[in-house]
Amino acid sequence: MRHLLYLLLLVSALASRADDTTRDRLQRRMPSPQQSSISVADSIPALGGEITISGYDKPLDSRRETFHVTSSMPDTITGLIIRLTYTDVTGRRLHEETRSVSCMIPPYDTRLVSIPSFDRQCRYFYARGKQSRASGVTPFEVTILPLTIVIKN
Repeated sequence: MRHLLYLLLLVSALASRADDTTRDRLQRRMPSPQQSSISVADSIPALGGEITISGYDKPLDSRRETFHVTSSMPDTITGLIIRLTYTDVTGRRLHEETRSVSCMIPPYDTRLVSIPSFDRQCRYFYARGKQSRASGVTPFEVTILPLTIVIKN
């Protein structure tokens, strides 16, 4: 019985001993300045006038919406947060969503931006775009409000 007690104490002592996983010859390396130069982005609220959104289009059979974004800023724009409000031609709200959009717009330049459409079943078309004569489809209007502009530092 005494031997069994010693054996149990020995086994529990070995089991409870913490594993030492440190290795003797490891050294911490500090990153070189080239490795630590990470591109930093900053965001600013869109107060009005920093960007212009124009040329919106969404044909009936498209699963993407496109529009042009023109920057009047001296910084490169790397992203936008926009609110899209969709209404029918009488002004009744159909849908509203806020989207985060990745883009690369150089200073004082224009780029075409494309986002997935809210219309997953291709039943809506932009009222000011190419008209559709298909039955059972709905023309819509859209308002795009820029909320935040992400710029590259």
